[in-house]
This record gives sequence, structure tokens and C-alpha cells, in this order.
Amino acid sequence: EKGKKRFVPIRSGWMKVFLIIVVALFVLLCAGWFVLNAYVKAHKKQLLAQITEKISENIAGNLYIKDMEPALLQSFPDISVRLVGVSLKDSMYDFHHTPTIAMQSVYVKINIFSLFSPNPQIKKITLRDGTIQLFTLQNGFSNAYLFESGKKKRDSGSGAEVYNFRTENVTFSYHHYPHNKKFEITLRKLEA
Repeated sequence: EKGKKRFVPIRSGWMKVFLIIVVALFVLLCAGWFVLNAYVKAHKKQLLAQITEKISENIAGNLYIKDMEPALLQSFPDISVRLVGVSLKDSMYDFHHTPTIAMQSVYVKINIFSLFSPNPQIKKITLRDGTIQLFTLQNGFSNAYLFESGKKKRDSGSGAEVYNFRTENVTFSYHHYPHNKKFEITLRKLEA
């Protein structure tokens, strides 16, 4: 029959090999994820201290992270960690009692292959459910300095590279007490 296509066994052999390779890579990736998950849970305190210290090198304030957990479904097949209860406080926090940043969750998505390089590639940072509060007090003190201090470190080429940034339900406010002005905006979703 000339109109029918013939099934060629060689193609099915290649297809079987291809499917076996794909399934093997998927199983290997899943196994790696579960090993990483177990490692993060077993060494949570040490990793949390290292993350806090590394981030604190690039900022001038006091960073606090309440907890950390792997977020398997947030970024599969990449690695993602959820930092819980993240807050950034400036040097005058004991006086005004207002944290500059207070987030319920911060998701950090890392390229799995870049972990072997000196500068890991952070594919995405997502800030979720929180506030960013900037202000200038009557005496001229402003907590905006927290966002200016990392310029030297970023210019030198050290540190992690961030490619995507997202906010979900984040309120940004700026209060200028000497002029009695307050600006506030809530970003339901912002991607950059």
C-alpha cells in the first residue's frame, strides 16, 4: 500500500533511548531536590546565619530572618528558598520603632548550575505580604541610607546577580515629618 506510512523500528529505538534519558534526568533531579530539602532542614540554623551574614555585608542596617524553608513547588526545577519573617531595621530603630522593611515571606530562586560558581545567579526575588517604610524625622535623620550603602560592593563585581524582582501585596510608604507629608502606595503585583 503506497499511501500508508511505514513504521520504522530505528526511530522507535531512538525514541526509547530519548525517553529513558529524559526520565532518568527527571528522577535524578527529583532525588537531588529531596537530598537538598533534607540538607536544608538538617542545617537550617547554620544556613540561616550564613544567609543573614552574607546579605548584611551589602546593607548598613540590622537584618533579621525568623525562619527559612525550602520551597520545592515555587520554582521547580530551580532551587528556591522561602525566608519567613524578614525585617530590616536601621540604627535608630530603638527610638522610632518602625522597621524599614517587614515582609512575611521572601522567596529567593537560584539557578542550580550557578551554585558552583563564585557568584551564584539569583534568578528571582519575590517579596510577599509586607511593608517598606521610608521616613525623614524632625532632626533630619532618614532611613533611606540603608539602600545607598551597597553601591561600592555592587560596583566591584562581587556578590550574587539578580535578574528578576517581584512584589506581591507590598505597601510602600514615605513619611516626611518636617513637612508633615506622607505618600503611600500598595503594589498588588509588580514584576521587574
